[in-house]
Amino acid sequence: MTGTPSAARAAPELPPELARQFHVDAGGGVWLRAARCAGAVVFPPRRYCGDALSDPEEVLLPGAGRVNCVTRVQVRPPYDLPQGYMIGFVDLDAAPVRVFGLFDPEDADAMAPGRPVSLTLKPLGTDNAGTPCLRPVFVAA
Repeated sequence: MTGTPSAARAAPELPPELARQFHVDAGGGVWLRAARCAGAVVFPPRRYCGDALSDPEEVLLPGAGRVNCVTRVQVRPPYDLPQGYMIGFVDLDAAPVRVFGLFDPEDADAMAPGRPVSLTLKPLGTDNAGTPCLRPVFVAA
């Protein structure tokens, strides 16, 4: 169900807000940090599982999957995203998890339900302070 990322070289350092949800391996592969609670895998990860508040098991999921649905947002974009940016849901291959995310503006016109995609980090837009930043985006596989 899950893989183990390579750790041969030092991975690029992610901003703290991304490091809680994503892992980049030495080869540049992007993994989602998920949690397993009572057999179910969830993303984003939880601090505690269920009513017993037990500790979840961390699971690293590869970012490969298929587009479930996609839409182009035509209102004024936040965070200096490109006009007409694309968002949608992706069903991951490694676990029964559906994630919501951005799609690469360069691949946007090719995105359609069923299309294989993979997760990567790209400089795209700005953060709350107006500084250019990395964002996880799905690209055509």
